[in-house]
Formats: sequence, C-alpha cells, structure tokens
Amino acid sequence: MDFEYIYRVSRFLHPFEASSLASYPNGEAPHGYKEFLTELGNGEICHGLRILTPTVANQYWLEINMAEYLTDVCSRWTNGLFTRSDVAGTRLIAKDDENDWFVTCKRHGNEIIHLPYYPNLEPRIIGGGIPGLISDFSRDRRFPFFDPTCSRRCRCFFNVREEFGPDGLERDLCSLWGSQRIEICFEQNTDPEYRYRELEIQALDAHLQMWYGEKVARNEALPLGTVCVAVTLDYQWVNEIVRFAEQVAVPGGSAPRVHRDMGMSCSHGAQGAKYPLSKGSS
Repeated sequence: MDFEYIYRVSRFLHPFEASSLASYPNGEAPHGYKEFLTELGNGEICHGLRILTPTVANQYWLEINMAEYLTDVCSRWTNGLFTRSDVAGTRLIAKDDENDWFVTCKRHGNEIIHLPYYPNLEPRIIGGGIPGLISDFSRDRRFPFFDPTCSRRCRCFFNVREEFGPDGLERDLCSLWGSQRIEICFEQNTDPEYRYRELEIQALDAHLQMWYGEKVARNEALPLGTVCVAVTLDYQWVNEIVRFAEQVAVPGGSAPRVHRDMGMSCSHGAQGAKYPLSKGSS
C-alpha cells in the first residue's frame, strides 16, 4: 500500500519492523494498518491522530483499565453499534487528541469503530481501513500530513508583535525559507475573536501553528493583534527559528521557549535519510 499522498513534515521517519506487529493476527488488522506502521511508523497524523502498535495499545489497555472504561461508557450509547458484549474482543487501533478511541471488535471484523469521548456522540464505523481513518480525521485540512515523534523533534513557542499580524508573519517566513514549499494546511476563521492557522515549512522540516484574535490576546494578557506561535521542527533548525522569533517578538515580552525530548530516541544522523515528499493527491 502506498501512503505517498501524506506529506512528511520531517525527513527522518521511524518505521516499525514488521516483526513488532506479528502479534496482530492476519486478517484481523484493518486494511493498511501494518503497511502504515512499517512505512511511516511512530508519529501523528495532522497533530492529533496516532496509529498504535500492538505493544502501545496493550500499554494503554492496562494503564487506563480500558475494559472497565468501555464497559462503563457503553451504557450511554444507544445505537447498538458497540455494546458491553463487544468489549472482550476489542483491539485498540488509534487514539486522537480529543480522547476518542478507534478500535476493532469481533462482531465487526476488521472494520474500524470510532468510540467518541463526548457523551452527546454515538459510535460509528469508519470505512476504508487506515486510509479511510486518515481521510476522515484530516477532512478539514487541505492535505494530510505526518509528523514523527522522537527526540529529534522540538517545540518552539514565541509571540509576534501586533504590527506583523498573521499575513505579515507568513510573508517574513516566505522571504527567508520560501524557496522551498511553504503552505497553509488548515485555517479556522469561524470565530472572528479566536483564529487559527497552520503552515508547513519544508525548508525547516517544520509545522507552524499560529493563534490570533481578541480572545487570544485577552487570555494571554498580550497586546491586541499579537500572534501566538508554536513551531514543531527538527533540532538542527532551532537556532534559526529562535533568531527569527527574537526579531519579531513582542517588545519586553518573554523570550522564545524551546522544549525537546518529545518521544522515542532518534538514531538518525544528520545525513542519509529521504527528503520528505511533497504533498500528493489522494
């Protein structure tokens, strides 16, 4: 199966060995499950969806006492798609940043069932296996992207002074790193007081998030028009993004903050890995 249509934010991936997935019986895994994990590996789709290996799924099952949790929440669901009798044969496939779970169970074979966290929602079947799940999760994005999770990745946080605004910030980014692809992958403008935009910056192996609007300034006690920024990127580019952040920062504001050690140890050197594919069409 080919997942080349998914944009790779970083060139350094951590695919899993096929042997690590052997505990999942043949024919029971959702379509594309093993192929995704052996091609892309450890990381997140669109900064929110994580496909779980059997080992990680088992850890969650034990740590959260998933059998007891699912048995309890089944009582609030009324559509009969997932009931208490299904819990014993359930396998965890994925989770997202809303605390929703994606599972399979014996009654529905290898079809993926979305089990929502919020009580006003009902379970549903997501067709198409892992590609279908990715398409469903990324439906509001302009294209799906994958960001690996490892010790190579860092998060840098800074605030941009009001004279720039989101468009001015994007222009400055393009002037420095736009010789390669810089693209908006998501934008939320439904609330004029709380806006959000995501960019992919290929030259920095980076995913940039920006928040702006009256509510953002008020909540963060910042001047109106300030843009709050978080950038996920490879550590070799941190000095460059910090220098840029210092040039556009709110006067007298806090210095850029960098967080590292985001996940598993990274064994990649500085050279020798495949450069990320440009986004394709699914």
